[in-house]
Amino acid sequence: MKMRLNRVRLGRIKFLFLTFLALLAATTIAEGKSNSPRWGIFELALKGPEGGNPFIDVKLSAEFKQRGRVFKPEGFYDGNGVYRIR
Repeated sequence: MKMRLNRVRLGRIKFLFLTFLALLAATTIAEGKSNSPRWGIFELALKGPEGGNPFIDVKLSAEFKQRGRVFKPEGFYDGNGVYRIR
């Protein structure tokens, strides 16, 4: 009888642990989604060097791929050491 109770407890612990992992995974996936609307503009702001001439000394670009399509926007300096890509 004692052995059976231990198996039941172990089964419950496994169930609770797996439920916890599933909830944790779902939360992590939900947090990773973008808040950008489907057809909206995505903007990435990066902190960069403030010294020198950012219009000449820094070249910023990105490459986004989805389903075989490639989009390569150029970045720009927005002032106060902030560089943006849209």
